[in-house]
Amino acid sequence: PNFVMAMADVWKQKKQPQREIGMLKKAAEIAPDNQLVIHSYLKALAMNDAYDILQDEAKKYIGDPKQKAGVMGILAFANTRRHPNTRAPLNEFFAAIKASGPEEISYVLGLMQQAMGLQGLTTHALQLKKIHPNSWEIPLAIARAEAQQGKHSQAIKEYKNAMGLTKDRRYHIVALSAIASSYSALNDHANMEKTYREILKIDPKNKAALNNLAYMLLEKH
Repeated sequence: PNFVMAMADVWKQKKQPQREIGMLKKAAEIAPDNQLVIHSYLKALAMNDAYDILQDEAKKYIGDPKQKAGVMGILAFANTRRHPNTRAPLNEFFAAIKASGPEEISYVLGLMQQAMGLQGLTTHALQLKKIHPNSWEIPLAIARAEAQQGKHSQAIKEYKNAMGLTKDRRYHIVALSAIASSYSALNDHANMEKTYREILKIDPKNKAALNNLAYMLLEKH
């Protein structure tokens, strides 16, 4: 399906949605088990307000456990566009996140953010964290949304919450790098330096941390 997906992207760039959707539908027929293909096809229908077709096509895939959460998220995304001032799409997003495994949570949260904006995600932070209290992806997404709104102190708290929910040191580096950026935005150079040193304890060869720390030390002197 890769060639067909590439052709769909060409039509998207040319702003010819019907041809884009036609290509994506062909890709979905070729690879009905491919999560990326199916999500791209259904999302294109949602983006072009083809709600009736979306409802019919979603029925083909929502019974597949691997596709279910993503399809539910796309339907919630579509309903937010269709009924922006109602509670129903929000509840649909909550249901989609509840149905999500670790692989799907970030995708569904991304749909929610796109549909409801950064504030929509952060406003419902507590409800989201209650759905999957052990998911590191949820506080990570909330932290990124807080940071993008300039709320860096809140973002740092959420990044630290995310770190506490995973033992994977690679993810700790992701969170610590973001924390350092938030400290930079707050002009808190002492904590920024401390954070870069924490990264280097995990990965002594981390180029970004080495370069940033070296630059900070040069600035001091």
